[in-house]
Amino acid sequence: MTIGMNNLGKSGGIGEQLFQYASLVGIAKSRGFDFRIPEETKLSECFEMLHCGNRYGQVDGDEVIIDDDTEFCEDLMTDCPNHSTLTGSFQCEDYFIDAKRLLKWDLRFKKEILEKVVSDIEEMGLSEKVPEYDDEYHQLCLVSKRPELADDSLLSWWGVWISKNVGELK
Repeated sequence: MTIGMNNLGKSGGIGEQLFQYASLVGIAKSRGFDFRIPEETKLSECFEMLHCGNRYGQVDGDEVIIDDDTEFCEDLMTDCPNHSTLTGSFQCEDYFIDAKRLLKWDLRFKKEILEKVVSDIEEMGLSEKVPEYDDEYHQLCLVSKRPELADDSLLSWWGVWISKNVGELK
């Protein structure tokens, strides 16, 4: 029994993709299903994706569309059909609140991103000059290490969430 998100990575930035992926993992966990995501996503460029393992590919099934991206659809948690592909932004933490342990395995920054940001933070010291990055990956990692730098973007929301929920692997 498998569900997927065939459109993951087709639009939006990494903040949107994180909501989609985390919600997919949470819904799959709730239903006792496995899941699949496309191979080419921003997530796999930024994170280790250890829990995702070999879960790359498409699901050939009916599409379930969620139009209201910020409202929680409890029916998906209990009645999401097998072999369906989910479409929507899923910008509600309720979808993945019970999947934190699974997500912490995936949302570990790739070594080269983490090392660059940690080095920049050390160089920054007590100065007020904040490193600026041209890509979302380093910016997200920076906010996860220094949550006080967060603004009101989805990217910052995820940086703070990662800071609070993705600690040392246990």
